[in-house]
Amino acid sequence: MYRFSVAAARWRAGLAALALAGVAGCGADTGLRDGGPAAEVTPPISASPLWPGYTPQPQRPAQTEPTSVTPSYPPLPGVTVPAAGLRAVPLEKLLKNDPVMPRGVLGTAPGGCASRCTMRDPVYRDLTGDGREELVVAVDEIGLRMTWVEVYRAFGNRVRPVLVLYDLTGLTIETYGRDLVVNVVRGDGLTTTRYRWNGTVMAPVTPGNDAQDAEGTPTP
Repeated sequence: MYRFSVAAARWRAGLAALALAGVAGCGADTGLRDGGPAAEVTPPISASPLWPGYTPQPQRPAQTEPTSVTPSYPPLPGVTVPAAGLRAVPLEKLLKNDPVMPRGVLGTAPGGCASRCTMRDPVYRDLTGDGREELVVAVDEIGLRMTWVEVYRAFGNRVRPVLVLYDLTGLTIETYGRDLVVNVVRGDGLTTTRYRWNGTVMAPVTPGNDAQDAEGTPTP
């Protein structure tokens, strides 16, 4: 009889210990805990027009194909970029020393298009992700119904074009992240071309590399 009482007492003591452990565990789970800093929320990328106030001129349907030139151009002669960046370079000096820019578009040569050309406001955006702004220039040649576009990038204290294209007047350009998106209305509807920095130039994005981050090592 004594042995049964001792065993029963030990059994009841074990149950009581388990019950206390369960209560303690529940109390720990229901208490407030510090889960660490909240994860940062990244806003979604949205398109940002370079000329939000620009109104495209009505265009007749045309089948003209866009022309995009993306070789690696040499630095512009006679142009030095100060530490303040491209904003500190006089735009007129930059354009006059650009051998790629047609003289007729600039209106600096006899018979130029100064009376029939409209230069849009220069736009400065970081398109390469290096923290320095690139310069986007667009000139509308009303007589030919064409628009000339160039993107300039500073390499140290030198500058050179990294994108040259011309297309129908009325084209619009916007940034999507660091990509440059060119929209043109053609005879078959809206044509959109996306350009991305590839380490040397702003090159067209093809379906094969659309999802890739085409960062590279800049070449002077």
